[in-house]
Amino acid sequence: MLFTDEDYYQNMSNIKYAENTGNANMAQFPGSPAALITNPFGLNYPQNWEGMALLNFKDLDGDNDNDLIAGTDDDMNLYFENVGTQQPITYECINYSCVDPGTGSGTYATLSSCQTNCTAPITYECDFPLGCYDPGNGSGFYTSLADCNADCSTTNINETEINNFKIYPNPVNNTLNIKTDKKIKRIEIYDVIGKIVLSENNPANSIDVEQLESGLYSISIIFENNRIVKQFSK
Repeated sequence: MLFTDEDYYQNMSNIKYAENTGNANMAQFPGSPAALITNPFGLNYPQNWEGMALLNFKDLDGDNDNDLIAGTDDDMNLYFENVGTQQPITYECINYSCVDPGTGSGTYATLSSCQTNCTAPITYECDFPLGCYDPGNGSGFYTSLADCNADCSTTNINETEINNFKIYPNPVNNTLNIKTDKKIKRIEIYDVIGKIVLSENNPANSIDVEQLESGLYSISIIFENNRIVKQFSK
């Protein structure tokens, strides 16, 4: 993602770049301004110009690649010609989504061949107390429906405890709270590919998630005889 950034302290504006580290279906951008890259493509912005610009991409010179037009808030129009070499469209399977890497070196020459070989495995999530389901992206906590059903059972959890269970706020910024009448033995948080990114034994009824990047996560709350899995976003 490209955008303009006005620096009041330096009396100038820059073009900033934020890399999408997710995929085409679930974008994920840096949560910290320090992770943004200033002008990585060598675009020469007017010196000592202060203001914002609306960036648009269009093939103005008819050479089958998109050029950059920046319309500024003081009625300037800046044109950046794309002089790079157009790469053939190819596809790579990334997190079970077919994406053109833009380098012409993708594994698959056609979208259909990529989609045929880029199928997410069947996995399962527990949405307690509704039951087990396949999220469709291969990121489920369980690889077996039987294992999911065993952990996602309402056994030993009465109706009052079910009604009193809650995670909040969702989406969350810094602290995720867990409302439950049962003693929690362990908390595990997983990213969209099933990797544990945060865990805590014998926690209080809250967990600090400030260090997590923005995105979708699953939280597994483990009790003495069962487990509840919920999804949340940050």
